[in-house]
Amino acid sequence: MKPTLSTIKQIPSAPTVDISSRILLENGGCPSGTVPIKRVTKDDLIRQQHLPQPEDTNFETTGGYRRAIVHTPSDTNNKFVGAAMVASIWNPYVEGQQSSACRLKIQKGPDSMQVGWRVDPTLYGNNHTKFFIHFQVSFLEYFID
Repeated sequence: MKPTLSTIKQIPSAPTVDISSRILLENGGCPSGTVPIKRVTKDDLIRQQHLPQPEDTNFETTGGYRRAIVHTPSDTNNKFVGAAMVASIWNPYVEGQQSSACRLKIQKGPDSMQVGWRVDPTLYGNNHTKFFIHFQVSFLEYFID
């Protein structure tokens, strides 16, 4: 049986900082004590075949930052049909000059697209988690916060 999921639904009664999202099944939810599990479909496997193998992976820890970087081979025949990242969007506690962020960046030449979240009291003046999208196409930059 193929799972059927509706769109993500926000609960508007919670404070802005603590708004949570839920994935709901079309029939209203899962039975008590169970959770929805995404099963790998034939379409998922077909999409995965389009991805080239990563060229290298770097896990760096410098200056208090932790990064994982994956590069794909530079090949004009590479065709990408999507990218994905799994990250928890939460509200970490930071103070002083501290900040916390998570992003996915896709880049080819000067064109790039980034999406993620950031908590930075120095930049935003509060400890709230901010979602952002940034893209640059042909030397024009756009930032959505």
